[in-house]
Amino acid sequence: LGIAPDPHFKNRREFLLSKTSFKPRNNYPFTERLYAGWKNPLLTSKQGYFEVVFNPPEKAKEFLLIWANYLKYQRVEPLRSNPHPFAFTNSL
Repeated sequence: LGIAPDPHFKNRREFLLSKTSFKPRNNYPFTERLYAGWKNPLLTSKQGYFEVVFNPPEKAKEFLLIWANYLKYQRVEPLRSNPHPFAFTNSL
């Protein structure tokens, strides 16, 4: 479930396996540290994802500024030899 960010792939799982050695995090056993799950989210799309709605809408701009600063100043990029899809990182 979940649309791939590239139309050449059938789903998110196929996309991840082509780019990294990871599968979707909800496909790992519950006891494994890579596991991450959702508690019955309301999927707003038939393509298997949901949209984030900011309320009040001005909070979207605030989030974007914080996100851009995180990417610029704090995020640790993965090694080219070991790519991963994780947004939040703290070490190599």
